[in-house]
Amino acid sequence: LTVDLDALGHTVWFDRRLTGGHDWWEEILSGIRHCHLFLFALTPEALESQPCKLEYDYALALNKRILPIMLSDINIALLPISLQKFQLVDYRLQNKVQALSLGRALGSLPRPKALPKPMPPKPDMPLSPIAKLRDLIDAPTLKPDEQRVLITKLKTFLEDDVTANDARLLLKRVREREDLL
Repeated sequence: LTVDLDALGHTVWFDRRLTGGHDWWEEILSGIRHCHLFLFALTPEALESQPCKLEYDYALALNKRILPIMLSDINIALLPISLQKFQLVDYRLQNKVQALSLGRALGSLPRPKALPKPMPPKPDMPLSPIAKLRDLIDAPTLKPDEQRVLITKLKTFLEDDVTANDARLLLKRVREREDLL
């Protein structure tokens, strides 16, 4: 898609071009604020991604023009209502007919709207909830209530196959604390 958009004369920015040492979330939000068009590449993975949802919601809040492009099979009926209102471009086959359709869509977009005043708040960086627990564990002091919340959350993460190993590592860190109840 990026190659085809470039061939159509459009400059494409996306987060895969970020390099080490950058505040990646601020770079993404800045890219959204400065773009002329927010293109949402519709795939099952993108639709389930919390960062993609935050990016889309931010673009919507900024009054950005939005063009959803279907890159793989998705259930359109399950798209968020805010996304269903936009006519999408089917680009699953990436053939000549679909490339022409994409070109027509890009050439006939509605006029850009002004940024809202006041600007909407920036969405929080989509960090793993388990990363937030690590910072809590490393805090100089842990109050009894914080310890209870921490252990309850770690138990929840221990029950999830995806986060169980990380939760075990954090639990070991908790046991090293001298201020535990």
